[in-house]
Amino acid sequence: MNSRLWPGLALGALVGVAGPQLSVVAQEQTAGFELEDFEFWAEQCLLLSTETDYQKTQETCEQAISLEPKDDNLALWFARSHALFHLGQHVEAIASFGQVLKVAPNDSISLTYQCASQYQLSQLETAVDTCEQALRLDGNWGTDSPALAWYYRGLALQAQGRLETALASYSRALTLTPDDLMVQAGRCAVASELGLYDQCSLAEAVIAYEQALAANPDDATLWFQQGLALEQLGRYAQALTAYGGAIAIKPDHSLALVHQCAVLNELKDYETALATCDTALAGDGNWNQLGPVVAWSQRSAAQIGLEDYEAALASAERAIAINPNYPGGWNNRAVGLWHQGELDAAQVAIKAAYDAEQTLLPLFSEDFNRDYTESPIFFQRRRAVTAYNEGTIFLSLYAATPWAQNHAEQASSAYQRALDIHEEWQPKLMIDPYNLAGNVALPVEGALLADPFLARLWTNFAIAEFYSGRLSSAEYAANRAIDHNSESFDVWYNLGTISLQANAAPIEVWDAFANAALIDPESAAPLVGQGMTLVNAACYPEALQVFEQVLNLDPNNLLAQQQHSELTQLSAVATGETDGCPIVLQ
Repeated sequence: MNSRLWPGLALGALVGVAGPQLSVVAQEQTAGFELEDFEFWAEQCLLLSTETDYQKTQETCEQAISLEPKDDNLALWFARSHALFHLGQHVEAIASFGQVLKVAPNDSISLTYQCASQYQLSQLETAVDTCEQALRLDGNWGTDSPALAWYYRGLALQAQGRLETALASYSRALTLTPDDLMVQAGRCAVASELGLYDQCSLAEAVIAYEQALAANPDDATLWFQQGLALEQLGRYAQALTAYGGAIAIKPDHSLALVHQCAVLNELKDYETALATCDTALAGDGNWNQLGPVVAWSQRSAAQIGLEDYEAALASAERAIAINPNYPGGWNNRAVGLWHQGELDAAQVAIKAAYDAEQTLLPLFSEDFNRDYTESPIFFQRRRAVTAYNEGTIFLSLYAATPWAQNHAEQASSAYQRALDIHEEWQPKLMIDPYNLAGNVALPVEGALLADPFLARLWTNFAIAEFYSGRLSSAEYAANRAIDHNSESFDVWYNLGTISLQANAAPIEVWDAFANAALIDPESAAPLVGQGMTLVNAACYPEALQVFEQVLNLDPNNLLAQQQHSELTQLSAVATGETDGCPIVLQ
């Protein structure tokens, strides 16, 4: 899709007015021509425009135009404009293509490159209008085709969140250039965001972007779009690399930088994330329609990770001030306040986040043809996080005021909402349905992939159900947590605690605590649970052994002291006369 030459426009010297001010270029003296030889510089300009040395093309074209500054030197103006576009000087490129359009107002390819530059500057609505004007005129396309206009129209629509229309635009481009890898990748990404998995998945979009990048490694847009697909898949390390590719080409790429900040937060590299968000805020300022609110929100998240809660609250306040309808700022304010123990204020903030999401929710209708730039997957994933945070705040309020039973119920309700969102948006909210390494190999049939967020969600839901007195539901939730993270101490310990209270089979309770002890052998808590399991099973001599182990680890453990004292006084322990223990100590 890279236009090199613009055939059909001669260098004729008709009378015209001077165009935009050109940069002053120092040139070396070369034998055989005069420094002010227009014909030489014009020839050099057009020859170089067939190559990829865009800096040299710009310089030679400007030298030629400065010698004969006429509007009708259209081929020179186009070559200069094309070079400026590829150099990333998009403001200048728009003005330079404007010089072509003064003389050739039906020149569709110049309008298309204006549209492309407007897209790069995040002037999304203007970009859509300009590309549509190019297509309506259907004039000169040079060595390109209308597919280029359909492609950039699709990119601008996709960035606006108008996914159905973007999909149609990419499809029109493919009818003209069916083998174009850039268009294939764009269409694939949008189809997967819409949930049209029979047409394309996000994992397939990533592969399409890889193929497109092999042919166009210097295209920052392709790197950025690949990063978005990877980030939505949860392949954060790979997304970091993709965004890095865009930033290597455009070091001040604010959007790529803020998404890099976001994935660094996901990877828990909070210090680097904070620095990257600051770089984004100092970057080119070409945000999507949400503006810099996402950068301030992610900056707050990084500061929360660094436990700098005062600074995190200040960044969250900046996000809220920029856009009070963006839920991320309210969410981070709630989390910062929760960490500071200001539970009532945290509850107010998380309610504001929920209300903002409810206001936006109608925009995410079935056809997704909305004027809101955030990906549906990012939006719905954050809805689940908001519900999770609300549940955690209520759970903390219950812990602070256990007599207020309604807080446990409210926590359960919030966690259930998070689970419902996750269920409704499966598999789009799941970690990559292939795998984290990105290999194209499906998991074992029926197997669940590890998902730390879902593990925490099910764990906390289990606790809330336990406090609400629904032991069967709590036990079910605790088992679901293990499905998503069997390496977590908390999930096994909570399962043991809940199962103990639910009078589950002693061996099942024992195994849950045993697994927790394997993960953290220095913790006395699982041993206490095992001891209580043995007491409930009337395995008194065995229980005494376990509580002695607890006291060796934690001599001040009051429950262990009490149980040890009571067990030593039992005649069954003294005589060893028991009916047989269903649990065999290892």
